[in-house]
Amino acid sequence: EDAVPFFARYLKKKAGILGTEKCAFFDLFAPLPASFSGRRWSWAETQDYVTECFASFSDEMADFAHHAFTSGWIDAEIRPGKIGGAYMTAFPLAGESRVMCNFDGTFNSVMTVAHELGHAWHFEVMKDLPAFRRDVPMTLAETASIFAETLVFRRSLQTCAGEERLARLEGHLQDGCQTLCDILSRFYFEKAAFAAAENGSPSADDFCAWMAEAQKKAYGGALDEQALHPYMWLVKCHYYSADLAFYNFPYAFGQLFALALFSRFQEEGKSFAPVYKNLLRMTGSQNAGQIAALAGFRLEDPEFWRRGTDVFRQEADGWERLFQKKEKTDIL
Repeated sequence: EDAVPFFARYLKKKAGILGTEKCAFFDLFAPLPASFSGRRWSWAETQDYVTECFASFSDEMADFAHHAFTSGWIDAEIRPGKIGGAYMTAFPLAGESRVMCNFDGTFNSVMTVAHELGHAWHFEVMKDLPAFRRDVPMTLAETASIFAETLVFRRSLQTCAGEERLARLEGHLQDGCQTLCDILSRFYFEKAAFAAAENGSPSADDFCAWMAEAQKKAYGGALDEQALHPYMWLVKCHYYSADLAFYNFPYAFGQLFALALFSRFQEEGKSFAPVYKNLLRMTGSQNAGQIAALAGFRLEDPEFWRRGTDVFRQEADGWERLFQKKEKTDIL
């Protein structure tokens, strides 16, 4: 909830860019004008850049990425009949992993490659453990992937400026808004639905009303109330599984947890890499609180979570300053 005010400010500014008073729900991932688009990346550039970014943190992690790239472990080509999206699959008996993605030359695709290689690195450091110690809970399953993509994203900000930097920040803020605001709205919705279920069977109109109210609250009033997504409950299949109550919570947890760990790297440099590797190795053996303690954090401490939300607050501030500078330049 601490993140809501600055994401609301970001969305209000974005609405102005798009020529509307408030963003509709379908505007959340609307692209900015064409002038904001970034350059295209080749596959060779991507391999070198991701490996270089990993090396800024851990030589061992970089060597692993190089091995994955050169050993044909990554199916990145877009071709007819191939499924969309991206994922990593581990092969425990072989002690190897494979990545499927659809590389289109955008920086977002570069980030996706890093994300999936983060998952692969997570398996790599655990592969010699017994199977029951490799079963990672949802709250920790995205730690390595988000950390890996953050290595790439934050390093990219050091070398880009102007409209390219705006495009990078916009993409990351879109993702952060989805993870911290949209996921929060789904939490509010499920909480309301479970509370009401004690008094009878809710109607479809009830579900729509709860979803709309949840979205208003989670986005800080920054969305057009006439263009929300009240039927989101209808299209998310996990709501219909008794085993997946509050399913979305781990994504927000994982995002902030990984960013807090990244802040440790920023403070300590490469000396944090062995701590991080051991932490990943223990994710199937200890709970989230114990894993956080390995990095010197307490989950009960609000400051721990602010380490993550502050990343997005700083990015939102920087995004707004850059856009104001662009507006002045365009006027001149």
